[in-house]
Amino acid sequence: DPPRTNVVDEHHVLKVEVSQPNLAANTTAAYFDEPVFYDQPREGIEHVTHVTEDQLEHALSGAHGRSDAVMAQQLSNMELTERLSSTELAMLEATLKGKKAREALLALADQSVFLTPPAAEIPSTAPPDMAAQQMIFARTIAYVVKTIPTLPDFFATRTINQYHERPPEPGQTWKTAPGDRSLHQGESSKAAVHFRNGKEVIEGEVTREKNGYVPHVMPTFNHSEPPTERQHGERTMLDTVGTFGPILAAVLKGATTPGSSVTWSRWEQGIRGPQAVFRYRVPQETPLYLVGSKYLTIDDRVIPFEKQARFHGEIAVDPATGEIFRLTMQADLEPRLPLIRSDIMVEYGPVVMAGKTYICPARAVSIARQRKIVDIQEWAESFKVYGPFETNLSDMAYTKYHKFHSTFRILPGYTPGPDDK
Repeated sequence: DPPRTNVVDEHHVLKVEVSQPNLAANTTAAYFDEPVFYDQPREGIEHVTHVTEDQLEHALSGAHGRSDAVMAQQLSNMELTERLSSTELAMLEATLKGKKAREALLALADQSVFLTPPAAEIPSTAPPDMAAQQMIFARTIAYVVKTIPTLPDFFATRTINQYHERPPEPGQTWKTAPGDRSLHQGESSKAAVHFRNGKEVIEGEVTREKNGYVPHVMPTFNHSEPPTERQHGERTMLDTVGTFGPILAAVLKGATTPGSSVTWSRWEQGIRGPQAVFRYRVPQETPLYLVGSKYLTIDDRVIPFEKQARFHGEIAVDPATGEIFRLTMQADLEPRLPLIRSDIMVEYGPVVMAGKTYICPARAVSIARQRKIVDIQEWAESFKVYGPFETNLSDMAYTKYHKFHSTFRILPGYTPGPDDK
């Protein structure tokens, strides 16, 4: 492991010892250490302002008269210290007129989804005793085991907005981390998500680039595997699989596996009143959560990388019914992997279909941070190297729910004709 450095091309000599006589070792005897060999904290390379929810509201309230670009830049330089709820996000979005500022606000809010909410949103109610905690969690397991498989067939519109860091400037070296790690909206897509027989089916996905539509239609395929974050294409696109049913089953199965732990965290104010929040940890690598990226081989090939991951997170549930309104999955990845972060948050809410209320996905956020692979042209040679780490974010919204069902109506005053007898 090279030591951390802020110096470009820091030269190191390696001492090589061969333990047995008459053996030759063909090896590198020196190397150049680079700052990007390790990830660097954002605060060390750019100015970042840490703000609370109240401070963010105050900043936006005093933004009247500022241009859209200036407001977007101010939001891009902020980092929340507490979670911004979907309700508060919608209220703040309504105060912004510019598209760039709204996009920057969404990226700011999405990066806060794994944080604790503001103290005002945490009831001061004493935690339930151990027996009551076990009863609440038992209701949650029953909800997933009994309710999810009996959900009717329905479909919804899924809208995905992808966020990326800015591309490097012309002539910028790959050896140092970029001075701007703010996220900016790139591709977006829409698709119909069908939930049939407990499985997700994506149909007719159309992707739109930032500068216009791209004739890219995804084929229909089934999602019955565990929740996954995949990254594909020349530009990283996060694809989170299993937000309807599989992710719920994966979290509870992992949390209740021997060796895993589930502990009480806190009460949290929800849309229907106080929600019980549990913290869980799955300490063993498991196929319940697969994470994916890409890595560079010694012969200059880029190979897909997929790994079973340990993970932890939170589950927020209705204490009376066990209904899940929010959950997170955060991968615990060991050092020196090309992927150092892979997190998912899914938020659920009540949806009325055909006169009945169901709890369905409303919003999902995926965040990944992995090494960039850079093409180099030097010394009359072309080759690839690992560059700085980069963050990618995927924001998903589920709307326009419809239930598959047939209807019939009996018309009064019907008289059979001769052909009907």
